[in-house]
Amino acid sequence: MKIFLRIILGILLLMYVTNPDEHTHREAVKDKGLSVFENYYGLERNKIVDGLGYFGSSYLINVDDYYLFSVTKIKILNKETTIGVGVGTKVFFYDNPIVVYLIETLRI
Repeated sequence: MKIFLRIILGILLLMYVTNPDEHTHREAVKDKGLSVFENYYGLERNKIVDGLGYFGSSYLINVDDYYLFSVTKIKILNKETTIGVGVGTKVFFYDNPIVVYLIETLRI
């Protein structure tokens, strides 16, 4: 029983230590946006990097930190939507990528 408790505490400590910070979430959103734009529009990365600087900006992206994991949210037109989860130094996005959400919401 003590070994089981130690393993659980070790896993929880590891999750706490490796939880991605806000900067990691913003960079992941920016990279995801760039890759989706490349695939969606067939554009080269260097042609769209300047136009996508707002993807990591603080007024669009919000990160809720729950210590063991974190949640990435985007706010557009006063509507906040969860787009991903951060666990173990990585940020994982849901099936609906951020750029597709923007395209559908803003009709760009």
